Amino acid sequence: MRQEVLQACHDLPIAGHLGINATKKRVCSRFSWPGIIRDVNKCVKSCDVCQRNCNKLPNLLILIADIIDKPFDKVAIDIVGPMMMSDSKNRFMLTVVDAATRWPEAVFLRSINTTDFANALFNIFTRLGLPKEILSDNGQQLVSKAMEEVMTMMGIQRRLSTPYHAQSNGMVERFNDSLKTMLRKLCTEKPQTWDKIIPAVLFAYREIPNVTTGYPPFMLMYGRRVRGPADMIADQYIGQQNTLKEAAFVHEYAKNF
Repeated sequence: MRQEVLQACHDLPIAGHLGINATKKRVCSRFSWPGIIRDVNKCVKSCDVCQRNCNKLPNLLILIADIIDKPFDKVAIDIVGPMMMSDSKNRFMLTVVDAATRWPEAVFLRSINTTDFANALFNIFTRLGLPKEILSDNGQQLVSKAMEEVMTMMGIQRRLSTPYHAQSNGMVERFNDSLKTMLRKLCTEKPQTWDKIIPAVLFAYREIPNVTTGYPPFMLMYGRRVRGPADMIADQYIGQQNTLKEAAFVHEYAKNF
């Protein structure tokens, strides 16, 4: 049972092969047993996929954070790539992170021309709302005249990270690093399928508590815990226990009848 829990909370695509702290939070959210922390540490440290694709996050510039109390009032955006061309001919990702909840979005793209980029942003904004402010670096697609017109039309203020300190956009940079690491781990055998695994990776990132906020992005965005890998195994175990109790009751009833 313990091994099943550890595998579900670490190895599944929707678990994301995350590190010790994230896996520990996920396992301990539904389970408890003697030596649970030791078992989680051993599970992650002995994971061959994680050891071969380990990526230490860089030290990013720490800034005083603005107080933001409304989801999607302020977002950070970036472009990741070019990556290995996928089977679907995708080579880039548009990534977006909400400053209030740390809710991430990632949209795969075949190209990063202004039209494709604007359409991808529009797709996200029509689902989650128009932000008041966007933080980005000085990438060509992000500062083009066409994008400036789109931002003006939507009433969005654009703020650029400084050229000599691009890491001041650390909110999305950290997500990008985590995203690329998880994709490497989950696509080791078929790296050209990276775009197909993005939904699972996003789920894994959204389901665990964020280091900055202390809460899962799912919780801050929707006001509830999402049912994740730990819940799936816990529900199976509870169902088995209930079945055994019912069988024992029927057996006892039949014996005494």
